[in-house]
Amino acid sequence: MESRKTTMTIGKHEVEIWETELEQRDLLFYAENPRVFTQLRSTGNDFPSQAEIEKKMTSLDHVKRLRVNIEANGGLNNPIIVRGNEVLEGNSRLAAYRILAKTDPHRWSKIKCKVLPKDISEELVQTLLGSIHLVGQTEWSPFEKAGYLYRMTQKSRRPIKALAQDFGIKVSEAELYVKVFNAMQNNEDMHPTHWSYYYELYKSKPILKMAASNPSIDIIPQLCEKIKNEEFDDARELRKVATIAKVDTGEAFQTLITYLDDEMSLDDAVEIVSEANVGQVISNGFDRFRRLLNNYDSQIRQQLKSDSDFVIQMKQLLNTLSGYTKDK
Repeated sequence: MESRKTTMTIGKHEVEIWETELEQRDLLFYAENPRVFTQLRSTGNDFPSQAEIEKKMTSLDHVKRLRVNIEANGGLNNPIIVRGNEVLEGNSRLAAYRILAKTDPHRWSKIKCKVLPKDISEELVQTLLGSIHLVGQTEWSPFEKAGYLYRMTQKSRRPIKALAQDFGIKVSEAELYVKVFNAMQNNEDMHPTHWSYYYELYKSKPILKMAASNPSIDIIPQLCEKIKNEEFDDARELRKVATIAKVDTGEAFQTLITYLDDEMSLDDAVEIVSEANVGQVISNGFDRFRRLLNNYDSQIRQQLKSDSDFVIQMKQLLNTLSGYTKDK
């Protein structure tokens, strides 16, 4: 492949790059890449060596599938992105090349690259990676996205609003991702498979509201511990907890506490609250109806004068209501 100079658009900037081939054995995995980061950090290895990264990456199923695809195509269709000798984007492809090179070192010695300037700013690097993997064609998993956003808030010191705008996602979504990832770190539970559980927990307004209303009770920490100990069958069970928290009664609160103290199953707690909640639902409905009548009294009376269908509906409602009280 003949080397050539061209440009790449990153954010609002045009950056000069080289399209070329480099010796793959001279390249380094990017330990901060979320796909690498989550694989190694989930095992508690905060400072992995290149050999450790390669061993882990080449063991992954998607890398093995990628190896087959690259071999069938005779090379890469999508070049990796390099700064210096560090692979910022394309670490899985580099791992696949390392596997291929073990059986045919000569054929797979060089890999197609887009080489960034060595002095490119870290901000532009993160913008590039975010545009590719947060909203681009090669998306990271939600856990990988969250870890990336969290680290960017720590490293760049840029506000989350600016990062969200760079990557074309909602500020509220970015904030929630960072919040969930931080909670996992604080709970010393960095297993990617647990992400969806923490996400369900921290996006649940009823649970968060009940926890905020009862600060003396460690509702959130206790639920986090249950997630860590894998006491939920799947993440959707957090929604069952939310159905309990949504019922704004003392009985519902006590039922939740009984469940958190392992004195009742989650399904039993939901059933108790659901049965007790029927009367409250009916009462709340009548309260809303009375407020509607009070707030729109003149409009209702006016519509009764001009809308015959509305009159019929009102009479049917009155007949229904009278049926409940005629024997009382």
